[in-house]
Amino acid sequence: MLAPIALTLLATPPARADNLVLTANQQLRYGSFAVPGTGSRTVSATGLVTDSGVLPVSGPTGPAQFTLAFDRGGGSNPVTLVIQVLLGSVGPVSQGGVTGALSAFTTDLPGVPLLVPGQAAILSLPSCATRICTRSFRVGARLDVTRASGGAALTIPLPVSATVLAVL
Repeated sequence: MLAPIALTLLATPPARADNLVLTANQQLRYGSFAVPGTGSRTVSATGLVTDSGVLPVSGPTGPAQFTLAFDRGGGSNPVTLVIQVLLGSVGPVSQGGVTGALSAFTTDLPGVPLLVPGQAAILSLPSCATRICTRSFRVGARLDVTRASGGAALTIPLPVSATVLAVL
């Protein structure tokens, strides 16, 4: 009676760690604002906006959103994924007399409230039981702005990557 169960478990292909896809669903949005000299606008991972030294004008604001999708292939046994999320280096951007730099990155990932460029954040996704397991997360940050003259629409990409460290 145990042999058929053992054969079924052995016939189940193991989940592969290279079946992870990270998709950027939404960019980090700061809207439009005026800054007399220097100031900052923070958009948290929850979407809360805090201004210092800037005058809000218009436009949508919101955190960046990413989705992790892991295709575990076949199999009926749930797996736990251990994933490393990494934020790459984000340098300042200058355009039209305006310089902007991002800092103080926050996330809504459980147990990972902060992302530091170049430092790995480890995330556990327990009980992955469906063929494709997904987890979305948001990233917010502080934008420090200096205006010497003119104005500009700054675009600062967030280089986020993810790697499966273990499939348990």
